[in-house]
Amino acid sequence: MLLYGVYGAYAPELISHAGDTFPDLCTSIFYKSDGVFGIMANVLATYVILFVIFGAFLEASGTQRFFIDFPLAAVGHKIGGPAKVSVIASGLFGSISGSAIANTVSTGTFTIPMMKKAGFRPHVAGGIEPAASIGGMFMPPIMGAGGFIMAELTGIPYAQIMLVAVFPALMYFFSIFVMVHYEAKRFGIRGEKSAQDAKEIFRKEWVYITPLVVITLFMLSGYSPGYSAVLGLATCILVSHKSPETKLDLSLSAIMLCVLAIGWLAAGTAAAFKALLSTPAHWVAAAFSPIAATGLQAALAEKLPILYGLGLAAALLYRRRSRGADVRSEMGRFVIAARQGTLSSLKIGATVGVIGIIIGVLTYSGLVLTFADIVIELADGKLWLTILLIALASLILGMGVPVTAAYLITAVVAVPSWASIPSRPT
Repeated sequence: MLLYGVYGAYAPELISHAGDTFPDLCTSIFYKSDGVFGIMANVLATYVILFVIFGAFLEASGTQRFFIDFPLAAVGHKIGGPAKVSVIASGLFGSISGSAIANTVSTGTFTIPMMKKAGFRPHVAGGIEPAASIGGMFMPPIMGAGGFIMAELTGIPYAQIMLVAVFPALMYFFSIFVMVHYEAKRFGIRGEKSAQDAKEIFRKEWVYITPLVVITLFMLSGYSPGYSAVLGLATCILVSHKSPETKLDLSLSAIMLCVLAIGWLAAGTAAAFKALLSTPAHWVAAAFSPIAATGLQAALAEKLPILYGLGLAAALLYRRRSRGADVRSEMGRFVIAARQGTLSSLKIGATVGVIGIIIGVLTYSGLVLTFADIVIELADGKLWLTILLIALASLILGMGVPVTAAYLITAVVAVPSWASIPSRPT
C-alpha cells in the first residue's frame, strides 16, 4: 500500500493517481484523522482495551469452566453432542472475548479432541470449532473491535448496535448447530452422558454470568461502554471469590488500581512544584513560609482519595497476610489476568495500526472514490445490485484480512457509492 501511495502514477489507469513523496505520504497517514491515529486508535484506547481486559478477568474468575460444563451437561449426550457443546461453548465464550482466535484456542483445546474421540473426522472437527468461534466477533454483549468502530463511525450508540446484532448472531450459531446435527446424524455419532446435571450446574454456578448481566444492563440503561466495562471488571473480582482456586483479593485489586493512578498523582505534584518554585524568590519564600503547603494542598485536593485508598488497601493486605492468606497466589492470578488482557490489547493495537495505514493510503490516493465510481457504473443505480457488490467486496476482503479490517475498509470504500443512490431507504 505504501508503494502504491508513492508510485501511484505507474499503476494501471483505472486505479492510478498522481503519487507523492514518501515523507508527505507518511505525514498524511500519521497526522490526519483517517490514518493510524484516527478513529480506530481512539476507539481502541477508549473502549476496546477496557473490554478486552474485562474479558481476561472474567475468564480468570472461573466463567470459562461454566461455559464448558453447562453445555456439556445439557447437550453432550445427544446426537453430535461434542460438536454441539463446541457450538454453544463458542457462543458463550464469544460473548465475553470478541476474538475468534481467543475463542478457538480457549474452547477448541477441549472440544476438538472430544469431537474426534466421539467419531467426527479430524478435518470436520477442526472446521466446526473455528466456524463456531468466528461468531464471537458479533455475539453481544462484547463484540469485536468492529462493533465499537461501527458505533464511532455511524454515531449510533453501542448498546443499540448490540441489540440489533443479537438476532443475526443467534441465527448464525443456530445454523452451525443444525449443520453439526445432521453431520452427526449422517454418521451416527452420539456423545456420552455427563455425570453432572445441567440444572444442578446452573443452580450452583449461575453467579458466573453476573458480570455479563451487569455490563449489559448498564449499557442498555444509557451508561457509556467504558463505565459499564469498569463495573463489570469489579463484578468479576467479586465473582472470583466463589472458589479459592480463582480468588482475586479485593485489597490487592485496590492496591493495583491505586498504583496505576500514582503516575497521574506524581504528574500533578510535579506541576505544582514547578509552578510554585518558578523563581529564586519563590524558593526563599517556600523555605520560610507555608506557601509550599498551600500550593501542594491545591494540587493534591482531588488526588487525596487515591492516597487514602492506597493506604487502606495496604492495611487490608497486611492484615490478610498476617492471618496466613495465600496472597502470593492471589497476586499471581491478578497479574496473569492483567497480562493476558494487555497482550490481547496489543495484538488488536497492531492490527489497528496496519488498518490505519491502509485506510490512509486509500483516502490519500482517491481510490475510495474510484471504487465508488466502479460500483455506481456496474450497479446502474440499482439499490439491490449495489448492496450485492458491496457484500461481494466484503466477502473477498474477509478471505485475506481480519474481520475488523474487512469491515472498516468496506465501510470506507462503500459509503460513497451507497450515498450516491437517491432511492436508498432512510
